[in-house]
Amino acid sequence: MRILILDDHRLFLEGLRRVLEGLDEGTQIVEAQTTQRALSLLDDGQRFDVILTDLSLPDLEGFAFLKALRERRMVTPVVIISASDNERDIRRALDHGALGFIPKSLGSRELRIALHQVLDGEIFVPAAYWDVVFGSLDRPDSPALNDGHDDGIGPRQLEVLQHMAAGRSNKQIATLLNITEATVKSHIGMLFRALHVRNRTACVREALNRNLVNVADL
Repeated sequence: MRILILDDHRLFLEGLRRVLEGLDEGTQIVEAQTTQRALSLLDDGQRFDVILTDLSLPDLEGFAFLKALRERRMVTPVVIISASDNERDIRRALDHGALGFIPKSLGSRELRIALHQVLDGEIFVPAAYWDVVFGSLDRPDSPALNDGHDDGIGPRQLEVLQHMAAGRSNKQIATLLNITEATVKSHIGMLFRALHVRNRTACVREALNRNLVNVADL
């Protein structure tokens, strides 16, 4: 697993590295202290399973970084790790395409759980904010959700959704669509946001309710 961390606080970077190295055997951590450096790594073709970024950065704010990733059509899951636990920041981060928002106040165990949740294709926000945040994700001007289907779901997400409904695993979907498993997880996260659900079962159920899945092909 390769993880890109974008944060300009050296002490925090070192502590986060120690936590993440215990996340999975063979985890490789790449650090960047500016968005320019992070984007340079991505533009050079380096691939990551997840990107962790702060909101407060020296050369470009975190929301602008998320926008830059969208403009590059990057599908790597992005998680905000921030000292802020402001409700507006959490909503805005998810609106801009982040698949998780982790306050820096979380302990190492909770941090690992949150990252595993995102890597499994789910969305993570602090439990206390879940209902409030989800109430904001159906706005028509949400930039991460307004290209494609009326529900904010694009053609590729519909393909992934069809395979999910057929009971296929992320690995199977990746093979069938000739994309990486990380890309599949990112698409699933987008589906969760668009359909206001937290797991695969609820996602498929809601998709069936909205007639987004071709039942005849299951």
